[in-house]
Amino acid sequence: MSKFIKKLEAVGQSTPIPMGFGSRTQMVGTPAVLLVGLLSVQELQEAPSLAQSPVDALLIKSNLSELNLLSDIFTQSAGLLWGLRLDETSAKEVEKVREMGCDFLVFDAEGASADILQDQETGKVLTIDMTLEEGMARAIEDSLVDAVLLVPIQEILPLTVQRLLEIQSVRTLVAKPFLIEISAPPGGKGLECLRDADISGVVMSLSQGGEVIQRVRQEIDSIPRRKPKAERPGAIIPRLSPGLGTARPRREEEEEEEEE
Repeated sequence: MSKFIKKLEAVGQSTPIPMGFGSRTQMVGTPAVLLVGLLSVQELQEAPSLAQSPVDALLIKSNLSELNLLSDIFTQSAGLLWGLRLDETSAKEVEKVREMGCDFLVFDAEGASADILQDQETGKVLTIDMTLEEGMARAIEDSLVDAVLLVPIQEILPLTVQRLLEIQSVRTLVAKPFLIEISAPPGGKGLECLRDADISGVVMSLSQGGEVIQRVRQEIDSIPRRKPKAERPGAIIPRLSPGLGTARPRREEEEEEEEE
């Protein structure tokens, strides 16, 4: 299974690890929100150091003609978690890029061949926008897509209550791990607001600059852990709309298991 998808599914969880002699443990948590750095093949060629940015994964915009260039770039980058955002792809290309080390793919429904859904090793992230309708959301829920990436048609920043509610209205339609592409850091407690709306990750261009990316990394790392559900009277818990089945969002199920 894709390492990136595993990270998405583990967002916000804590894992106990032994501290010695089996008598003490320490809780090690995953980030409250994953930070994914977006860049092009050309940007990566011109500045290979971008691959060392303080992000949880890299998302590289590419086309099929550039795949050989990527092979050269990642020859010496074993262990780097990266994925591709392709306009068009098929199972043949998926197999090729997986051999190069690609862990996940981000794609539009129209440009991707249906046979890529049968790939069990590469993460599959489908792009959606704010116009997502319940019928399509239901189809996504029943598909082999692992996660979705919301690419807003219009600018969502600054993050107002209205815009947050609009994002939440789409998020409640899909119980799969949910990412959102943003053009710049939301500022203030914007990242915490997105976390509370059950956003698992943000995708942001590395062209923002190293200082900006580092600041966003620090903001994510400083987000306080979520309180137990019973202590969060105003918590935002995504729910599927009527008629979308009985599946519940991942975070709500996890919290109930913790309470038991």
